[in-house]
Amino acid sequence: MPRCSPSSSARGLTITVRVTPRAARDRLEGWREGRLIVRTTAPPVAGQANDAVCRLIADAVGVARTQVQVVGGAHGREKTIRVTGLPADVLLRALGHPEDV
Repeated sequence: MPRCSPSSSARGLTITVRVTPRAARDRLEGWREGRLIVRTTAPPVAGQANDAVCRLIADAVGVARTQVQVVGGAHGREKTIRVTGLPADVLLRALGHPEDV
């Protein structure tokens, strides 16, 4: 499986997230193959899992929920998420990314 790296632009930092909906509890499980692994109790219905993932990431990095959005993969388990309002190094450190950006 190819590695996906976070990418930074003027529009914010984009990360790839692998989501497991209907999990036992909400949590960020760390990074695997360049993807942030997220588990959420929300079902993958009517955007509930997407909202839960964005909320988890926003809470973890200390930004408003409106600064985290799904920009790709809204209907799949692998999603592209954009976070605005924080420098890339601060954001990735808050998410436990293993490498420096």
